[in-house]
Amino acid sequence: MKTRVLDKAFRILECAVMRSPDPLSLSEMAELADLNRQTCARLIADLTELGYLEHAGPRKGYRAGVRAFLFGKRVRYESALRRIAEPYVREAAKQLESFVTLSRMDHGLRYNLLECNGCPSLPMDLRPLGNNDLAFTASGHVFLAWMEPGERETLLEQCSRILEEMSFMRPVFSDPESRTRYLDGVRRNGYASLVSRWWGIAAVPVFRNGKCVAAFASARPAALVTEEKRRFEIAFLTGRAREINRKLDLE
Repeated sequence: MKTRVLDKAFRILECAVMRSPDPLSLSEMAELADLNRQTCARLIADLTELGYLEHAGPRKGYRAGVRAFLFGKRVRYESALRRIAEPYVREAAKQLESFVTLSRMDHGLRYNLLECNGCPSLPMDLRPLGNNDLAFTASGHVFLAWMEPGERETLLEQCSRILEEMSFMRPVFSDPESRTRYLDGVRRNGYASLVSRWWGIAAVPVFRNGKCVAAFASARPAALVTEEKRRFEIAFLTGRAREINRKLDLE
């Protein structure tokens, strides 16, 4: 199927864009894109010929090319949402002293539209553009909770990799009844808040005309999580999300 070839090609391109301007070797590209070397080499050759990748030199590998740069430079995706939300993302990072994101879900993956790190002890983690983490992040739980149950189960069936990722939430999400019960609770509460061995994360929905269009989230190392901070964090995110909602509805 042609779409499978396209998916593999775009996985390679996303890896190059995220590492830009540093090049990636064939082995690194194949590992990051989860492809075998032969397939990866063939697609790299095609993308290089098209100008979306360029050879950085002997033994250096490949990096994003000029066409990838120009292609992305012209994108104006969700400009109103990003313009309205950006000052709130920066304010939240400063006030909460945490890593704050505004993200969007598409085809079972989570994409950060905005991010700001206000936690000095937390290094920035540049993941792939599309994150397969709906089942074990607070933002993912927000997206899933505000989907219609039938739509959600269809998504999880079509994108089974969402449930295949090992995580501390696997016992809850592996069973349809338990995940429905949990996500119904997230929707009733109006937020998702999780503490794992490594992270404390919280997220609230952002609405436009009554529809959840984004998740506003905060993350900090688990060692810095306290019940008082958690309550304040949820209240702060909820209040700012309502302001974003109001401004979006006026656009």
